[in-house]
Amino acid sequence: MSQLQASTVIEASTVGTVIANPNVTQNFPTPSEDKTKTSDSAASAKRPLLTRLSGIAYMTVSSITATGQGVIFQYLSDMPTGMVLMVLSAFAACFLYAMIAFQGLSMTFPIKLLPLFMARNIFTMVTFSAKTWAFQNLPLGDASALIFTMPLWTGILARVFLKERYTIAQLFCTIIGLSGIILVAKPTFLFPPEIEDTNNNPAWYPAIALLSGISMACEFTIQRGLGDTISSLVITFYMMICHTAAGLILHHAMGDVYVNPVCLLPRVLLVLASLHPVIGLSCLMRGLAVESASTATLVKNLDTVLGFIVQVALFGDPADLLSVVGAALIILGTVTLTLTKMFNITCGVEL
Repeated sequence: MSQLQASTVIEASTVGTVIANPNVTQNFPTPSEDKTKTSDSAASAKRPLLTRLSGIAYMTVSSITATGQGVIFQYLSDMPTGMVLMVLSAFAACFLYAMIAFQGLSMTFPIKLLPLFMARNIFTMVTFSAKTWAFQNLPLGDASALIFTMPLWTGILARVFLKERYTIAQLFCTIIGLSGIILVAKPTFLFPPEIEDTNNNPAWYPAIALLSGISMACEFTIQRGLGDTISSLVITFYMMICHTAAGLILHHAMGDVYVNPVCLLPRVLLVLASLHPVIGLSCLMRGLAVESASTATLVKNLDTVLGFIVQVALFGDPADLLSVVGAALIILGTVTLTLTKMFNITCGVEL
């Protein structure tokens, strides 16, 4: 299914060089502090319930809008991919600029954040380009399964660079979510097709899809490091500028021609699709600012479930038992993750 789509400073500490964000509560372990983990859990438990769940809520909204955008892409499948990206990103940039101007937000940021800010946008462009290429050149299930390994890489990167807690409970939810994605996507390297595929793709093709998942994990980890130092609307605005440029480059690289929709519907759908960056990506940025990167990205597995539901309900794709079980596993992983946040369950062990 097509929907299967840090002020930050670098400081030297006793535990190495890390990205530190004073706006995000983080307790960094030191050799002389054996009670850090306990105090971190206690501080988390003292936060109001709604505050603890707000990050998950933001990421859920992001998944819903992403699925809606995916549905629109289905109806715009005849239009060149680069052109669609370029046009909707330009629309979104206009909407975001109007909101930024209305709220009187500053569009500047500390110069010391520029390397991280630029790196984040570069990873965004790599993610989109690799994902698009993978969906066009690999079986859909293979591409989806490899791209959605993103929560695993995010957990590792956040643990190494942000020193965030990564618990047994989070690992359990990650494994459950990945298992569900595999059952829904049914990659051919685990589920050989009944009819043998005559297209012998080079062995490095799957690495492009995996690159998209790793690049997305880098993108989310950097965003978590940036935290609230820059408004989510401003970050999304600059992201849409980059996406517009990426769409233009992709359009010309693929040799596509510009298509001027004859009827009104495609134009309306493009405007509606641009609401995902305005609403969904802004929620995603906010979710990463208030919730740990590993937890926030696990919720993004809901993209797969929502996409599966849409494919069955709107496009008439058959729903087999493995897909239903896979969707149930993804939901189980998300619900379990939500319960661990509600009751501050960590299974007593951190990785």
